[in-house]
Amino acid sequence: MTNPKFAISASVIRYLLALDALKGSGGIRTVDVARYLNVKKPSAHTMLNNLKDADVLTKDELGIAHLTGYGTELTSRYRRYYCAVSAALVRTLPPSADVKNAACALVAELSEPVLEELCAQSGAEGTLNVS
Repeated sequence: MTNPKFAISASVIRYLLALDALKGSGGIRTVDVARYLNVKKPSAHTMLNNLKDADVLTKDELGIAHLTGYGTELTSRYRRYYCAVSAALVRTLPPSADVKNAACALVAELSEPVLEELCAQSGAEGTLNVS
């Protein structure tokens, strides 16, 4: 279920995928998110605070992010969606196409039932790279 306080955009999806890739027992540092996505640290800081406000993550006293239960479910779900969409795009677009950004934009625009159907048809659970 989507948090009503939280709008899913292509940018948010990129961050969710980064959080999914970077999650670990030690938490997620803002600088690691910024480096992974090749964005400036203030941009990553702002988005992580927005994700915190949407209950996707918490931050400890050192500012290290930890996914909530909702955040873990959300990042996993959007990783599945991204993998299914990007696999379909790789099969249909020319090699020069920017599949990573196109997949994030498409995932943000499609309804969850359509994305679930695409996942079911493709069996997508693969690895991802959104940096």
